[in-house]
Amino acid sequence: MSSGAGRIRVTHDGPYVIENVERLDDDLGRPIPVDSGAELCRCGGSQNKPFCDGTHARNGFSGAKDPKRVPYRRDAYEGVSVTVYDNRGICQHSGLCTGHLNTVFHSDSEPFVTASGGRMDEIVRAVRDCPSGALGFGVDGHEAREQVDWDGARPPAIEVSRDGPYRITGGIELVEDDGSPVPRALGSSEEHYALCRCGQSQNKPFCSGMHWYVQFRASAPRGAEPTLFEWAGGFPALLRIRASSMKDTCRRTRCSGRCSPRCRRTTRSAWRVGSAKSSAAPKNTASVTAATRG
Repeated sequence: MSSGAGRIRVTHDGPYVIENVERLDDDLGRPIPVDSGAELCRCGGSQNKPFCDGTHARNGFSGAKDPKRVPYRRDAYEGVSVTVYDNRGICQHSGLCTGHLNTVFHSDSEPFVTASGGRMDEIVRAVRDCPSGALGFGVDGHEAREQVDWDGARPPAIEVSRDGPYRITGGIELVEDDGSPVPRALGSSEEHYALCRCGQSQNKPFCSGMHWYVQFRASAPRGAEPTLFEWAGGFPALLRIRASSMKDTCRRTRCSGRCSPRCRRTTRSAWRVGSAKSSAAPKNTASVTAATRG
């Protein structure tokens, strides 16, 4: 990915330094003021989360990977219309795929993926929404890397998830302290990935889901009665609902672009939020393009 998207520097046994990344949001999509050169905590102990306060120098934090971590291994699961790729060593175990499409992705049985267990558009959406970048898909023997990576259409952004990792989108470059690229596993996405911030990941700097096991808490408790905004899931959820609603409207009316200019502008905006347009597809171009538009 281009350094024009900004970069995140992983310091040795210290914080993440963000450079030329303008967008830092909380889990509800609300912006967090940030300057280039700001340091984000990754030891889990800062009293000023998400920013570093130097606690890593006192709590013995190590940025090394655990030798007992889940090994990197990329598996391919072939279905009727699509092949799903998965690397368990990258997974952050957010549960988005198993929670939203459990006929395809199985949390408690093997094989993990049944590639013929859902519609192609459902599978493509689940793969593209994987925050860790562990999932991929292919059609007719060709991996749809560009479609998985949203065709480069998403702006660079860092989401501070609730009591979980930093979720990176938009192709922000990830480098070591000396500026060299952080090594990636086979099949990793450079467009979207998840970085540990609890300090306990077995796959640092990437999240391995350990925040759940250690009961990491970084967010202020919310009231017993959430606001409507919180209940809906904040700006990201509302934008997804809007995009889905506009796409459904176009399907029902079968406007095919023959609607009013205002409707076309609104629909294009919704498509950009909900999915990226396909510009370079594998052989089955029509199928992949339709699937990425969900």
